[in-house]
Amino acid sequence: MTTQGFYIWSTTASTNASVDSSVNFAEGQAPSSLNDSNRAVMARLREFGNDIAGAITTGGSSTAYTVASNQVFDTLAHMNGQVIAFTPHTTNGATVTLNVDGLGAKPLRPAPNVELQSGVLIQGTPYIALYNNSDAVFYLRGVGTAPGVPLGSSFDYWGTSAPSTFFALAFGQAGAKIVACDLNAVGVAERVREFAALGVDARPCAGDLTQPDIAALAVEIALRHFGRLDVVVNVAGGLTTYGLEETGLVDDLSPAHHVRQDPNVRSRSG
Repeated sequence: MTTQGFYIWSTTASTNASVDSSVNFAEGQAPSSLNDSNRAVMARLREFGNDIAGAITTGGSSTAYTVASNQVFDTLAHMNGQVIAFTPHTTNGATVTLNVDGLGAKPLRPAPNVELQSGVLIQGTPYIALYNNSDAVFYLRGVGTAPGVPLGSSFDYWGTSAPSTFFALAFGQAGAKIVACDLNAVGVAERVREFAALGVDARPCAGDLTQPDIAALAVEIALRHFGRLDVVVNVAGGLTTYGLEETGLVDDLSPAHHVRQDPNVRSRSG
């Protein structure tokens, strides 16, 4: 069992004389030991700093992350109240565990008795978690229980500028597939990549949707990749000069009734 590490240092100064075998600050220590002891202190602090920086990349799977710390914790009891920062190597699946230094997989949760939903921890994004040994759980800091949003959810919006295409994300998080359209070809491609990182199946369509040929292209992309088109979400404030019927592809859409919410959501769902 290791006897070295920042995590075993005490807030009671007198107990630190020999608690860490790499640091000799005992009363009456030899002058020759002072340099080595201070260098060891620097090393322990650097280990701690690295463990909370977020540069550690996880191993394992999307539901069972593993982490190798710089401090190398020796027991779960010594991990109690300690934090570990990490960057997921893959976006998480539903219900996640974290195993630090091979001490055993423990639940990784945003709150007590609340499991993570899929797509909350994003690949390449740093997070930090605190271990509570009393209930044997790692608790994430600053992470809620989202994104799970029910399919067909709506948002009240009173902004003075147009909302972003992230309004469509609620449908994707609930299992829908998305065709994202925008005048900015580079921007819409980037947004589709962001959706993909959240586990949402999306395809880009670059062009002006006020033009029937571009609207027809968006419908065609949906039919080619997904086989159907159920819901149109307008987050640009346009699309009021014509309907999907004018694209000539309306007969290929899912047969049903129309439901309309202001100009923002138009649905043909069965």
